[in-house]
Amino acid sequence: MADQPKIRFDESEVLALIRNKRRNASWVQEQMPELRKEYPRKFIAVKDREIVDSDKSFDALLRRVRRRQGDLGAITFEFISEREYIYVL
Repeated sequence: MADQPKIRFDESEVLALIRNKRRNASWVQEQMPELRKEYPRKFIAVKDREIVDSDKSFDALLRRVRRRQGDLGAITFEFISEREYIYVL
């Protein structure tokens, strides 16, 4: 088997992306009551705690966001359900 090229990551960049994703996800949870009213049953794309686009089709949303934003590393995608669901495990 041929040697695979080593992928090198800049640790500080990776940590910054993870922190950004967490901030976006936390923001979505905080805003969920309002988001349910405005974006029910839609996917949203969030960048820097701001909605940059939405669509009922994830594929269509992904294509548009990729075309406009390029790198998707800074984008968090979430589905906004109409109702709150509680899962019991």
